[in-house]
Amino acid sequence: MCHFVDNSDHWEHRDKTISRVNFLRHSERVMRFTSLNPLNYQNRLRHRDYVNILEEKGFRVVRAEREIYRKAIVLLPTMKLAPRFRERPHEDLATISSYLLATS
Repeated sequence: MCHFVDNSDHWEHRDKTISRVNFLRHSERVMRFTSLNPLNYQNRLRHRDYVNILEEKGFRVVRAEREIYRKAIVLLPTMKLAPRFRERPHEDLATISSYLLATS
């Protein structure tokens, strides 16, 4: 199987005043509230999460590539991140696209 995942903040697609990783600041409560409208849902899984899910389900990840948003590497240390992201490597948080190829 082959997957392309947009890991960026989808709100940024229309509002260029926010960062491509802005949604990592918001609590789970805020994100649940904003997701009441199913058209406004944002998935905040990160690159490593997808790799882990595939491996846990018995797939062998043949290739895992990512696009890292370099501005986020500078921005992330200054951001107040939601608790679930505070201990994550900044490279994983700054990944805005994942390309995954896996086989059974």
